[in-house]
Amino acid sequence: MRIAILTTGTRGDVQPFVALGAALRGRGHDVTMTAPKDLVSFVAAGDMAAVPLPFSAKEVLASELGQRFVTNGSIIAFLRAIMQLDALHRPALVDAFACAGEGAELVVAHPLTVGPALAVARARGAPLVRCYLGPTATTRALPSPVVDVGDLGPLNRLTHAVMLAAAGRGGAATTRALSRRLGVDPPRGNVFARAEEARSLALHLYSPVLQPRPDDWPVHHVLTGMLTLDAATRGRLG
Repeated sequence: MRIAILTTGTRGDVQPFVALGAALRGRGHDVTMTAPKDLVSFVAAGDMAAVPLPFSAKEVLASELGQRFVTNGSIIAFLRAIMQLDALHRPALVDAFACAGEGAELVVAHPLTVGPALAVARARGAPLVRCYLGPTATTRALPSPVVDVGDLGPLNRLTHAVMLAAAGRGGAATTRALSRRLGVDPPRGNVFARAEEARSLALHLYSPVLQPRPDDWPVHHVLTGMLTLDAATRGRLG
């Protein structure tokens, strides 16, 4: 099977997907993954084809905006950085996602690439798999961890909806441009809501010891536990 994995972010974002991609390669699948240009060699260590995104994760973190986010943890600063990256590199991002998705029979999405992944999946008639790196999917069990609030009970679901909508807007223009490039209608509104309406598989790549599976998740939400690199990939990375 031809599998496209669309990732972005720092090594902490990319590494679980390298572990997943290496395992899929071990089962005989053809895997192509996007990653920031300074992490291409890391992806290649998983024996996968790598498509570079037009920015360096280290350079973004070292920038004034990146340092502002690292220093104070402001989600507003983080979303501004995402939107600035999207605007600055949009044509190259569209090229990268279109290239990685060429001929894809399955599309796997990082939380920040759900929009582009949804566009590629629609264009290829392929299933979409969403991956979450923390407990950020909608639930009444706890508030979104990126919002500095305590348990709000029935309002917990609202905190997730607000944050996922904001995250989806960060790359909305690139999603629209990619959809036009691929000849499909762009997703309307919140891309996370559109993916959830389609009941696409959602994998939660963290340990139930850190956060147990909420009992209000539907069956297509699967808590996998942490994904770790296999011995061969670790060896290639030194």
